Amino acid sequence: MLAASERLEREFLSQQAGFLRRDLVRKDDGTYVDVIVWQSKAAFEAAFPKAQANEAAGVYFAHMDLSKETPIEHATILTSSVGSIAA
Repeated sequence: MLAASERLEREFLSQQAGFLRRDLVRKDDGTYVDVIVWQSKAAFEAAFPKAQANEAAGVYFAHMDLSKETPIEHATILTSSVGSIAA
């Protein structure tokens, strides 16, 4: 899955207008959350149909259980900060 995730970012996300950053995190229960930050909701809406036809995205999506309710949620960032990670 990590190789497919890296390929998605390299071959698809990084080529999309409005893509800002991405964080793939593993929760304590072993599930994953893929946080993708876009410049605007319009940028996401322009990229999403392209993802459905993209081979790298298809390989990554194959790792998801899409039988349940939609795995995509939208949120608005209200504040953001960058700090250092303590060792």
